[in-house]
Amino acid sequence: METAPRRPDRFVSAVAVITLACFGGCASTATIARTDGPDNETRIVSSDAAAVYVSARNGQTYRIGRESVIAIDHPGNVEILIGSILAGVGTLAAVAAYDGGDRDAAAPIALVYGGPGLALLISGLIRYISSVQAAQAFESADIPMVRPPPPVWMPMPPPGTAPPPPPGLPTLPAPPPGGTTPPAPPAPPPEEPEVKPDAT
Repeated sequence: METAPRRPDRFVSAVAVITLACFGGCASTATIARTDGPDNETRIVSSDAAAVYVSARNGQTYRIGRESVIAIDHPGNVEILIGSILAGVGTLAAVAAYDGGDRDAAAPIALVYGGPGLALLISGLIRYISSVQAAQAFESADIPMVRPPPPVWMPMPPPGTAPPPPPGLPTLPAPPPGGTTPPAPPAPPPEEPEVKPDAT
């Protein structure tokens, strides 16, 4: 007695529909982690070695300098992952059904799983590649590390003497050697009385 060929049930179809609904609407914006503020969810328009240029909701293009960017998470990577898993599961299920003698069910199983998986994979790749290409000049720029100048060694002054002044500042006269008092300044000359002619 022949049994009717098995078909993918409604549960399998529901899984594919839910997957497309959940991951098909993934954001097409990149996440830019920043040092000077909250992360930005935005679309990268272009870039150069010093900055990325992003599109805001008002249509304007804004510059985010290299000093403000910690990392960039491009869109589409979640879709690529989920789409690859679904396409792999669909392929394995279709092959298993075909090898098990249920050749009529192999094509619907591949379509139910592989179709949404392939759609997610392609849309994720398109979003990811376009974002990576827009930020390529920024991410591939060879920026040399700026190292601080080496510290300058200055000898320690002997005890009881003033340290040397930093370079470029005027020097003051050195204090007298320990314990002696400096000589007193010379006394001003005595004032002579003013002589007025015709004074009596």
